[in-house]
Amino acid sequence: MLTLRNMMDRANGLELAAFGLEVVYIFLAAAGLVYATGWVVWTLLS
Repeated sequence: MLTLRNMMDRANGLELAAFGLEVVYIFLAAAGLVYATGWVVWTLLS
């Protein structure tokens, strides 16, 4: 039997998971940006 509390706990879990994914995506984007910038600088200097 699903109570309101259980549903709220599940919603919070989903929100946390979505937030975690968002952090991972931002981290990947930042890492990709740094990598691309480094690659361009390296290519121009070498």
